[in-house]
Amino acid sequence: MIYVLTYPKFEIHTTQVLDQFRAQNEPERAKLVAPHLTLMFGVKGVEPQEIVTLCRDVVEAMPQFQVTLDRFEMDYDSIEKTHKIYLLCGKGREQVIALHEALYQAKYRSQLKLGIPYQPHMTVATNKDQSALKATKLSSLGELPIAGTIEKIDVVAVRSGKLRSLETVTLDG
Repeated sequence: MIYVLTYPKFEIHTTQVLDQFRAQNEPERAKLVAPHLTLMFGVKGVEPQEIVTLCRDVVEAMPQFQVTLDRFEMDYDSIEKTHKIYLLCGKGREQVIALHEALYQAKYRSQLKLGIPYQPHMTVATNKDQSALKATKLSSLGELPIAGTIEKIDVVAVRSGKLRSLETVTLDG
């Protein structure tokens, strides 16, 4: 499966705090992938180069932009059948949504889960037991908002339980 992710650039201390929090609260995913926002979810049946070309076309004139993660939300993920804590995108939310929508143009629209509205977020905790998730000390992430910059997007593939970067595309506009 092919995914398109963006890894916001944070201050070094912020990245360390996020990494540590995720290692404690979603250790398997933290080992697989760095803190990110998912722009395109598990596209099947396409050549990776098609997605790389699409990403280049979408971001070629797009400038880098600021994002903030400014509030938490706990929700049940019906696809993965687990409870999650998300950091939701505040500033930059509209740009992230526009990027997501541009990637799901007509050719890939059928792979978009239309019953689930896109909410730009970063997953920071995952647990099948909701009560365990409710006991998570969110204060260890520090004060909100968490600010970062979207500088590039990454086309990745998950194969044999490993994440592999296929191409990184920089926002140059």
